[in-house]
Amino acid sequence: MSIHSSGHTLAHTPQYNFTDWSEHSVALAKGLMAWQDQAWWTTRPHHGGVNHIPPNLFLKVANKERLADHTKEFVAGCQEMNPEFDVHIYDAVEAETSVGSLAPALLAMWPYLEPVERADLWRYLILYSSGGVYLDSDVQCVLPFREWNHPFQHPARVLVGIEAINAPNCYQPVQFCQYTFAAAPGHPLFARVIDYIVAKFLLDRRWEGGAEQPSPLLSTGPFIWTEAIIEYLWEQGLTSLDVANVPFKIDDVGFLPMTAFAHTGVGEREDLWPEGRQYVKHYFKGTWRPEGDPLRQGNPA
Repeated sequence: MSIHSSGHTLAHTPQYNFTDWSEHSVALAKGLMAWQDQAWWTTRPHHGGVNHIPPNLFLKVANKERLADHTKEFVAGCQEMNPEFDVHIYDAVEAETSVGSLAPALLAMWPYLEPVERADLWRYLILYSSGGVYLDSDVQCVLPFREWNHPFQHPARVLVGIEAINAPNCYQPVQFCQYTFAAAPGHPLFARVIDYIVAKFLLDRRWEGGAEQPSPLLSTGPFIWTEAIIEYLWEQGLTSLDVANVPFKIDDVGFLPMTAFAHTGVGEREDLWPEGRQYVKHYFKGTWRPEGDPLRQGNPA
């Protein structure tokens, strides 16, 4: 059985053999693989017909009543810089409720996901359904959103930045950012990454317990996001390094150099784009990491 998404079959989707699965496991798997069939937009014929990035800003926080000082400062700065944008801040309960409204089948995974994995899945789904800009709560706006598409003659429907090039501890030559991105609603790249997350969840059979849980970086975070983008590029005859150092648009996806979202960068970088063309500043607070982790309070980028 293959997972189908947005009219295509994922190249790396496994074929499942359910012979040793319980009835509960088979039902859970089939429900998850059909997540789009149960989603609200199946009754909306114009879903995905928006050709621009709408003025929505989405953030996810642990507690809206106790926002960190830096989050308050960054949100206020973003609002001042982008007055035409509506700001939507979700907490954990609201994120779960929105997933239940938008694609209820995905809630079958919810009890088995870590909080950061739930936040990752929600961010892909909310941009897929509504479109707009997503920022982590430790990301500071530097350039108004209305200028993000300026490098391209025709505006992109998705804007992706680069976090690292040939860096240690990354599985791919280029790692793409998922602490910041922007999209028009209905773009298949976001359905694709959700399909990837579902496929990995099913392969790991996490609901059965006992197996070691994968790192969130692999299961829902930047590594699996990067894998989805790499497959998209491969279908266009490109590699991730082809889009790494200058603004590059293929079809309706715009790729921004490392200076845009990860100004100091990680790993190798060729400064082929003017310095100062910084879109956001990410402070890598790493609050999703456990207490005592040396990367929990990182340096700004």
